[in-house]
Amino acid sequence: MPVALLFAALTINAQEDAVKEAKRKMATDPIQAEALIQGALTNPETMSKADTWNTAGKIEKAIFDAEQEKMWLQQPNDTAKMFSSLVDMCSYFFKCYEYENVPNEKGKIKLKYSKANAAMIDQSRFSLIDGGNHFYMAGDDASALKSWGMYVDLASAPLMQSFNYAQTDTNIANVAYYATVAAIRAKDYKSTIKYAAVAATDSEYAEEVAEYTEASYLELGDTTGWEAYVKECIQRFPTNQYFFSRLINHYIMHNQLDVAEQYGKDMLANNPDNANTLFVVGYIYQLLNNYDKAVELMEKSVSIDPTSANTFSALGGVYIDLAQKASQEVPVDVNDPNYKQANEKYLAYVDKAKVNYEKSRQLAPDNRDLWLRPLYSIYYALNAPEFEEMERLMNE
Repeated sequence: MPVALLFAALTINAQEDAVKEAKRKMATDPIQAEALIQGALTNPETMSKADTWNTAGKIEKAIFDAEQEKMWLQQPNDTAKMFSSLVDMCSYFFKCYEYENVPNEKGKIKLKYSKANAAMIDQSRFSLIDGGNHFYMAGDDASALKSWGMYVDLASAPLMQSFNYAQTDTNIANVAYYATVAAIRAKDYKSTIKYAAVAATDSEYAEEVAEYTEASYLELGDTTGWEAYVKECIQRFPTNQYFFSRLINHYIMHNQLDVAEQYGKDMLANNPDNANTLFVVGYIYQLLNNYDKAVELMEKSVSIDPTSANTFSALGGVYIDLAQKASQEVPVDVNDPNYKQANEKYLAYVDKAKVNYEKSRQLAPDNRDLWLRPLYSIYYALNAPEFEEMERLMNE
């Protein structure tokens, strides 16, 4: 026998022996049994056998049971290991089921282990929720995701279909929500999208997890999927302006003002009296230098929602733009016959800007980014006594 073939055969035999030894150690020392079987889970020959994965799953079940018994007896125990073993048990039994469904040399499928394995998972599955709670409280978001995620995955796992969890278990959407939160915290954005879709089947969580999903698409760099998803959310949640604002901001940031304008027009047609829609579309027109239209929409917005400091600040910004444009028409010579009218037009815009920024300050005194610097410049230009206060605040 060639040396290479001899070495391969010896390796296979070693892994098969390891599986047998792991079976013997399972009851008395499951931790050692776990170590013994690891090589067999990656060896091409042994990893394709259902018996290997069945043994690995039963070892994890033995570890879980042993640690759980210690916990019940109030003895020192490894709680993290207990719960992680339960997740591994499920994963290994899934693999066992996968290989059991491979037809044998006669083209037949024999399910030797799956019924018993499914029953073991069903008996212990609620502990997956406890495991998620344990890891989450410990700050281990990745492990919390694995526990909660596995609980949710059981509903669609082929091995578990006879239990019909998707129709009978009312906890699934709730656990999926917590899995989503753990996933976004762990920066596992693919899992965020996956579990958010399940959590969204409960209206209580739908809008919140949609925001997590939207953010995850961007984190993954999938702008095509992101745009399609945001447009879907705009239709699903017509009263939630978050998604509309995010989409328009995306178009603006990518210099697609024409696309933003058209989408804004469409939204206004459907929401002509929505304050936020009016504000956002008004901002688009400001960027397009259509100041009259921007003023029209923002003025209507603050008439509908007179509590929006952001809109008053933005409206003040439009009037600043108009004032700057008007200032270019003011003759340098004060004796010019057009000076008085042009200067009054300029000052009128400045005054309107001042009024709106002052209103923004009144509504949000602690949010100085909305009004401090503009009022500083306006009071300075007008030589107003309020300038001293603004200067003091600027220097704080």
